[in-house]
Amino acid sequence: MALFARTKNWSTNEVLTEPDLEGEFDNIINNMIPTMVEDYSTDSTAMQVQTDPYPASSVSLATSLAGEIERIRYQLAQLLGTTYWYDDVTKRDMNYNVSIVTGSASTSSTTLVRAGIARATITTEGHPVLIVGTMPAYKTGTNDKAHVFIAEDGAKITGTNRVVEASNVGLVYHNFCLVKTTTAATYNYDFYWNVDNASDTIAVDDDIGGDYAQSISVMELKVGNFT
Repeated sequence: MALFARTKNWSTNEVLTEPDLEGEFDNIINNMIPTMVEDYSTDSTAMQVQTDPYPASSVSLATSLAGEIERIRYQLAQLLGTTYWYDDVTKRDMNYNVSIVTGSASTSSTTLVRAGIARATITTEGHPVLIVGTMPAYKTGTNDKAHVFIAEDGAKITGTNRVVEASNVGLVYHNFCLVKTTTAATYNYDFYWNVDNASDTIAVDDDIGGDYAQSISVMELKVGNFT
């Protein structure tokens, strides 16, 4: 339905003239702009209508402009992770809350201990998280290997072991980038490390800024196939 009026109301048996006809056509043409076309949100119920364009992996074709709008609304809500397309997006999609927490600046422990001072904390809605970190560490001693890990709430995350070989002494940047599943909860992510021989030591390197050269961040993934 249009939001503009006719230019002329006709009477019975009135003669149709060229200016009247041209004027009505021009009226339609000139008003076919977004601000003069009827909305699809007459009330909150109409505003909430959303239609899945791909239910059960089968295309759902729109048969009207209203249907197209419903499908776009649905996809917007999916991308934003909200109930409706117009809902405010929660600010906890991404969390770079790096805090200073007491940990060891060096260790000769053969069991895992917390390393350095960097920590990333996030409260998730149950989606996977992306964890990215860098730990510059300096190893002394050539008796055996050393290890640097990322831990979730103190528990080593499988697949994050960065091995420092026995013969590898000096500064090594240990870089991490991984995706991990979660349930809805609050999590702390930290670096942990240990040596295989107590005569060796692994430490935060002071020559490049020491504790402050560490970094770890985490964000929740809520777009696309991460559900």
